[in-house]
Amino acid sequence: MELVIVLSLKKRYNVVKNIKERKMNKKIENTISQLGFNVTGNNAYGIYEGFEVNISYNLMSRLPLTIQISTFIAEEKWDSFFTTLKNAKIKYCNFTRTCYGLLVCVTDVTAGAMAKNLKSKLDIIINYIKGYDGLNANYCPVCGSKLNDLNKLQVNDSGFIIGLDQDCKDRINEEILKRNEAYDNQPNNYLQGFGGALLGGAIAAILSFILYLMGFISAIPALVGITLGAYFYKKFGGKVNRNMVFIVTGTMIVCLVGILLIIYLLASKAYAINAGYDYTSFEAFSYALNNVDGFKEGVIRDFIMTIFFIILGAGYEVYLLSKQVRNVKDKFIK
Repeated sequence: MELVIVLSLKKRYNVVKNIKERKMNKKIENTISQLGFNVTGNNAYGIYEGFEVNISYNLMSRLPLTIQISTFIAEEKWDSFFTTLKNAKIKYCNFTRTCYGLLVCVTDVTAGAMAKNLKSKLDIIINYIKGYDGLNANYCPVCGSKLNDLNKLQVNDSGFIIGLDQDCKDRINEEILKRNEAYDNQPNNYLQGFGGALLGGAIAAILSFILYLMGFISAIPALVGITLGAYFYKKFGGKVNRNMVFIVTGTMIVCLVGILLIIYLLASKAYAINAGYDYTSFEAFSYALNNVDGFKEGVIRDFIMTIFFIILGAGYEVYLLSKQVRNVKDKFIK
């Protein structure tokens, strides 16, 4: 569990900005409404146990329920607070610090279980916040100052309603501007990024080779190739942009199709040696396509299945990668 301050809720946690995109799950909506929250689309807002709480539901996310609890905790207490949360072992919860307090990403076995366990999880987490002297909705979650009619301002950050001090809004937007300018000035580093994508594709190709020898053509290598390719692309210094999606996806496809071709070249060469022909691998492959019964049909079938499983395994990951690229810049709070 990492202790980092996240400025953009939408960028990292798929908080849905347009509340008309989807509606909240009915069981979760009923539970949240009974707790006193106002539900609009897939977002909910309310004061719970004195704390300002926002809840967002996104079915397409790996952690579909996102809870932002606005609170100010003294800087020197955050490490101990996070250690306490970790040791509490609250099931199916992921915790991250944001500039507004604590963000909790929740999943469960079913939506019904998520709804059933929501209140108890909220109560446990808020009790821990109180134990570390976390300030409630009467205070700015950014600076800890007392809010009043003169300095209080409600802002909208990706659909979440946050009450804070006017000066804090300005400071956050200034920081967001600096981060966005730093991103704009970051070099693309396509060569380094390609090296990372190639490493991910090579790992996927090795996995595909092993599975093929076992008699399987699977979507798993494509999933691995996209995930690791994107990870190493960024790790090697590549810039997160639209070109990253094309480079990572293209490299993975070439690696997986290439390894299948290598497998058939090796098989053709072995066949030629056994038959007493002095052919190169490509000559043997060409000969087998035209003269060995069922070989051509097998090659076509395996390549079609490989492309199908690439689409099946990588499609959703490419979609998530594209969303990450679209949201790479932080949005100004309003």
